[in-house]
Amino acid sequence: MNDYIDKVLQNLKQNPEYVSKIDPLIVGTAVDEGKFRATDVVVRGLSSIGRRGDVTLTNDEANQKVVLNANVGVSGVSASGKYRYRQNRLIKLKGSFQARVNEVAIQIILSAPLNGGQVTLVSAKVTRFDGFKITKVSGASFLFDWILKYAANKIAQKSKEKIVSGMESSLQRYLKDALAKVTFPGSV
Repeated sequence: MNDYIDKVLQNLKQNPEYVSKIDPLIVGTAVDEGKFRATDVVVRGLSSIGRRGDVTLTNDEANQKVVLNANVGVSGVSASGKYRYRQNRLIKLKGSFQARVNEVAIQIILSAPLNGGQVTLVSAKVTRFDGFKITKVSGASFLFDWILKYAANKIAQKSKEKIVSGMESSLQRYLKDALAKVTFPGSV
C-alpha cells in the first residue's frame, strides 16, 4: 500500500493541473479577529508533499467499505500576504509579511466501497505545524520593522489554530474535488 500511495503522490506532483491548484495555494483571508487581519495569503511549497510513515488499509465489513489512513507532509513551506493591525484610532499599521513553516504533517483518511467505487474523503487534519515563524514584516519604518516582526510573531503564534483551520478547509475543498475523479480499486 505504501508503494501505491507513493506512486499516486508522484503522479500528482507531475500533474500540472494539480500543482497549479496547490502551489501556490491561495488562502485569501487567513486571520480576521478584531484588531488583526491577515489577507491575500499565498502559501508556497505544498507540491513537495510526500508520505510520512506507513499507510494502513482497514476492511470495514459492517459498512462494506475499505478505509485508508495515510500520513503525508511537506517541509519548507512559505507564505506571504498583507496584514492590518489597529490598536486604536492612533495606532494603525498595515503592510506585508513573509512567513515559513519547517514542517506540516497531515493525516488523510479516505473510504471507498469494498466492491469498488467512488473514493470519498473522511477527513484531512493537520497533525503537526512545526517551526512557524514570521520572517519579514514591512509597514513601519526600517528602525521599527524589527519590533513589528517580534510583535507579529507573538500574534501569529496566538493565531496558529486559525491558520491551521484555514489550511485544513482549503485542503479539504481541494481533495473533495480531486477525489471526485478517483475510484477504488483503480490504476495509478
